[in-house]
Amino acid sequence: MANTLSFAIPEAIVAYIDGRVATGGYGNRCEYIRDLVRLDQREQAKRRLRELVTEGPLPLALRPP
Repeated sequence: MANTLSFAIPEAIVAYIDGRVATGGYGNRCEYIRDLVRLDQREQAKRRLRELVTEGPLPLALRPP
């Protein structure tokens, strides 16, 4: 079930969003905002994966059974 959020955005940002909707293949403002959130989720997952790769494997004593 979808939730509704309500928040204030400066007019310059609204104009930018409207421009992206008009030229970016989005049906409305909500689609654009949802796409931004999905992009952020993917970027955060990539960042976490890079952190895990950099940290290397857990020592045997710390690995879950």
